[in-house]
Amino acid sequence: MEYYKLPDDLAARLATEPEQVLPVLAAKVHQAIAAGLQKTLREQIPGVVQSLNSAQQKNTEAKKAFYTRWPGLEKYETQVLQAGTLFRQMNPKATAEQAIETIGKIVSESLGIPIAPVAGAAPAAPAAPAKAAPFQPAATGSGGRGPAPASDNEFETIAEDLLVGDK
Repeated sequence: MEYYKLPDDLAARLATEPEQVLPVLAAKVHQAIAAGLQKTLREQIPGVVQSLNSAQQKNTEAKKAFYTRWPGLEKYETQVLQAGTLFRQMNPKATAEQAIETIGKIVSESLGIPIAPVAGAAPAAPAAPAKAAPFQPAATGSGGRGPAPASDNEFETIAEDLLVGDK
């Protein structure tokens, strides 16, 4: 409250010489604001810079981890960030490893990019060729669709069912 009290000499002159007193009061307010701002900046800037550096370092480490696992997606950063944002909205508790795997698969599959093997993992054995079912002529009068598909892959089974239905 002491700050707002007018000194006696200025209070006496305020009624007769306001043009002399008001600039002195305005300068006093300006100096107090400037000093307060400088103090705040001196105290706050180091913490802000440190938190920005920390966030930038974490971001760089996360990018490195992601693109080490998914090197073919480096030129698709916009799509990676979009998928990542959506993934995090839907899975806020997912680990970083889960996020890297899922986001990489989503972007790779949506762009039609072959999925790269996990870095450091042994190469996957080539898939065994699918065994073709031996030819069986259709029975006369049967409305069946033929033998069940030989594949364990659900998507291949669905595709074969659709093909048989088109005949």
